[in-house]
Amino acid sequence: LVVEDDPLLRTEVSRAIVADPALELVAACTTGAEALAVQGPVDVAIVDLGLPDIDGGDLIRALRDRRPELEVLVHTIHE
Repeated sequence: LVVEDDPLLRTEVSRAIVADPALELVAACTTGAEALAVQGPVDVAIVDLGLPDIDGGDLIRALRDRRPELEVLVHTIHE
């Protein structure tokens, strides 16, 4: 699962995942709301902290509440 509001970064990260036959891109989302609506199994989420609709930290907590086993990689330009 990729959650990134910048279209270029979202596209590039998604392409890298799709290019690796060992990985599967479940969804590439622009907002936290889109990410929370994703159905099905998700093992890893790459999450931008600066999303337009929800704080990335809050999104990570909400995703992990639903999927406690979820691994998260934070991707951000913020310090």
